[in-house]
Amino acid sequence: VAYREIPVPADMASFGIGVELMRVDDAGDALAAFGWIMVLYSREYREDWRSRWRCVAFASMPAPDADGTRPAPAEYWTAMVERLDSKVSEDISGTVTIAQNTAFGGESDVPRASCELRVSWTPLDYADGGLDAGSQVDAWARFLRHMT
Repeated sequence: VAYREIPVPADMASFGIGVELMRVDDAGDALAAFGWIMVLYSREYREDWRSRWRCVAFASMPAPDADGTRPAPAEYWTAMVERLDSKVSEDISGTVTIAQNTAFGGESDVPRASCELRVSWTPLDYADGGLDAGSQVDAWARFLRHMT
C-alpha cells in the first residue's frame, strides 16, 4: 500500500492529519483499491464524537464476482470492522455502497462492479488524552490490503 499525505478540511477540526492510500494489483499496472483516512482532533470535547478525536475514512475497490455473485454490503462491513481492532476504536458508523458501472465509447461495455465505504469512528485515546494516529492509519491500510 502506497501512502501520501493529504490536506484535512480546516472546518472539520482544530488539527488533523490526512493520508491517502493506494494499492495496485500484483502486476503493478492497475489500481486495486483506493482510500484515505483523516485523524481529527478538536480542542473542545465534542459530544457527537464522544471525544476530542475522530477518524473519518473512505475506501473504493472493485467488487469481485468470479462466480456471478458479489459479497453483500454486510460482508464488506464485517471485514472492515474486523480490521479496526476494538482495542483502538469504538462507535464505528458509516455506509457501504455497491455500484455497477458500464462504460461506453472507447471503453469496454462490460459491466464492472465497485464497492465504496464511508466510515467514521472514535479512536480510543490514552489516559493522558494522547493518541497513536499511526495505529489508526495502519488499521485502515490493513483493511484495504485485505480486501484486494
